[in-house]
Amino acid sequence: MKVLYRKLFLKDLKKLSKQPIYDQIVELVFTVLSEITTLQKIHGVKSMRKYPRRYRIRVGNYLSGTKRKPKRISKSTESVLMKL
Repeated sequence: MKVLYRKLFLKDLKKLSKQPIYDQIVELVFTVLSEITTLQKIHGVKSMRKYPRRYRIRVGNYLSGTKRKPKRISKSTESVLMKL
């Protein structure tokens, strides 16, 4: 799957570089997301009500939000990060 990262996501991730959760988030968003073919293969993925093609993935106290692009364009997602 092709993954696109927002600048804000990369900026937020950089702020977490000294946190213990950093390695888990990096592995998820840079390794796991690029290797899978569907978001449902990731543990903890939930679709967001009222927002079609948007999903959230919880990693510790953080949520990574993804938006799946329509298949006719390409299989890709955009990622954002927020603290709970």
